[in-house]
Amino acid sequence: MKKLLITLSILSIVSFSLYAGGAGEDATPTQSSAFAGYTSWAKVNSKTITGDVTGVLGAAHERSKGFREIYVNKIGQPVEEGTSDYPFPEGSIIVKESYKNKNGSKGDLSNLTIMVKRESGYSSDYGDWEFIMAKPDGTITSQGRLKSCISCHRKGADKDYTFINSNM
Repeated sequence: MKKLLITLSILSIVSFSLYAGGAGEDATPTQSSAFAGYTSWAKVNSKTITGDVTGVLGAAHERSKGFREIYVNKIGQPVEEGTSDYPFPEGSIIVKESYKNKNGSKGDLSNLTIMVKRESGYSSDYGDWEFIMAKPDGTITSQGRLKSCISCHRKGADKDYTFINSNM
């Protein structure tokens, strides 16, 4: 009995630690339907982006040699265009397509990275953004308060944790 209580106590502590410090699981995660049809949204970049204007691009974005296309929904479009000030309003969604580099040209679509502006208090230290990683078909592979995303996006705090604008 004592062994069982100790085991349950340890499991409770580990579970709480994983929840509090892990990927930031969410009771109401954004569904892929929220960004379905994103290619009909406003395209941020007039030309396909390559290189690294941020200085922090990682594997999720095919690093500096990859190619990227970025879209923003109607809710976030005024901020992205500069007709409205930061921060992005709740409901804004930004989708980045990352393409492999195929001999210096845009190759296959490798993944989607998505930012969803959530309700106030969702992640107050990082602009209340939910980060989503998805396969090219939109299947979500991870989401929430993803530390790997936050570690780079915190460098864009002055632009509501984003690196986009219509001048791209």
